[in-house]
Amino acid sequence: MATHFARGILTEGHLISVRLPSQCHQEARNIPPHRQSRFLASRGLLAELMFMLYGIGELPEIVTLPKGKPVFSDKNLPSFSISYAGNMVGVA
Repeated sequence: MATHFARGILTEGHLISVRLPSQCHQEARNIPPHRQSRFLASRGLLAELMFMLYGIGELPEIVTLPKGKPVFSDKNLPSFSISYAGNMVGVA
């Protein structure tokens, strides 16, 4: 299976992807303010990658495993990884 990677730079006032479901925005409101932009940026980058590669118009539901790893609830969808370094976010 191929691996795809996308990275983005977190900048103040940057537009959030229109492909994020309302559930994602609600979840962001429940985390500390300093992590909200990172959370939304990473999910937005993942949403855009899913659209570009698979034509999925809205980010599918994500659940968090007991050890903290986020995964798609639909096991037929690909695995992914999100990482942060300073003001950058990467999705593979």
